[in-house]
Amino acid sequence: MSWVRVNKNKPCPICGKPDWCSVTVDGACRCMRVQEAPGWKAIKQHVDGGVTFRPANEDTTEYKERYRPKPPPVRLYDWRNIQEELYQASEASTRKQLAEELGVSVIALTALGVGWHEKKEAHTFPMYNEQGVVVGIRMRSRSGKKYALPGSKDGLFGIFDMSYKSTDPILVAEGPTDVAALLDLGFHFSVGRPSCRGAVGILKKLLKCRDVVIISDADGPGVDGAKSLAHSLIGIVNRLKIVVPPENDMREWRNKGATRDDVQLLISNTQECKDAGQIQSITSE
Repeated sequence: MSWVRVNKNKPCPICGKPDWCSVTVDGACRCMRVQEAPGWKAIKQHVDGGVTFRPANEDTTEYKERYRPKPPPVRLYDWRNIQEELYQASEASTRKQLAEELGVSVIALTALGVGWHEKKEAHTFPMYNEQGVVVGIRMRSRSGKKYALPGSKDGLFGIFDMSYKSTDPILVAEGPTDVAALLDLGFHFSVGRPSCRGAVGILKKLLKCRDVVIISDADGPGVDGAKSLAHSLIGIVNRLKIVVPPENDMREWRNKGATRDDVQLLISNTQECKDAGQIQSITSE
């Protein structure tokens, strides 16, 4: 249904004014001044102003059914092949340059499936769902700008073999570069969220009945996001902790000399979150 603005030659049929209001070719009118009008039936009150009217003798139920908008067609993306092409396009020198820039190893970036988008001149990071299927691609330009390829869905950075049984907890960080830092420190059961509040549904499925450590960024949004995730995981996971590194994030801490023992000590000395009260007491200080 296409709306056309009224004018002096074709004023609003409800209020008679030549401005603000709109009409459609099939007889609907959106009047910005009048709430009720003889011979017209109000069918919608708009929150941003105005009322849509149809002629009173018209079946508005039929009208609503007739003009129900159709959902746009779903475009399917073969993210697996897209990721493979981007990965193959990433040369050793490209990964080495990014590794040096971030302060992580080429091995960690390779494990994360880092690729290269030649046209956009950006490094690429695949995002996975709980089944290990690629659902989108995150981009990182040379300037550090981060965005996703159109059509991407939020997912996790890094994935592990779900069938492998281990007593080690699964570490959940924020972003792919923190995961790279954790992999360099020997924490191979690590995944990264697409944002401080992203991928909650995927994590609830992935982490069921497992020991989990949420590695929060040390700022307010990071801690708030970690606490929100923890609230969602209570009663789903086996044991749960939230740790806040002494630096801004895990990668920065690692680049300033943190070792696996340092991270392990922080995790060991952090109290387990068993209820909402314990979660709420965690701060970024």
